[in-house]
Amino acid sequence: DRLLAKTAEKKTPDEPVLQETFLRPAAPFATAIVASKNAALAERLDAYMRNNSAWRDPDLSLTRLASALYTNRTTLSQTIQECGYENYTQFINKLRIHDFMQQVGSGLSSNYQDTFFFVGFRSRNTALRNFKQYTGTTPSDYFQKR
Repeated sequence: DRLLAKTAEKKTPDEPVLQETFLRPAAPFATAIVASKNAALAERLDAYMRNNSAWRDPDLSLTRLASALYTNRTTLSQTIQECGYENYTQFINKLRIHDFMQQVGSGLSSNYQDTFFFVGFRSRNTALRNFKQYTGTTPSDYFQKR
């Protein structure tokens, strides 16, 4: 998380966050894929998330995602972990926070609560907790500093 926070601090406000490969928590995507026993699944997962913005669905679950990728929960969970994420929940929440930062940072939204719901969070408190865990600060402070 500290590496991601440092990486996020180095970005300029005009730089889109979601153009990065999703399966890259701290290392280049290729490194994560080479290290993964399930490289083909990791590539399918990345393409699926990128093409469908699936994290925006608040009802998305590991089971539904595995089904969409024609695999099982265990294999998908293992692949997510091999790509550097602790678990499925961390993976999805980081995508949601990245999306939130892009939406607000680009001026597409100025209402934090509505944007949190748009990117897939079910509750404001969960979104704020995840944002603070990921960036180390509140959304207001984060965007004021930018």
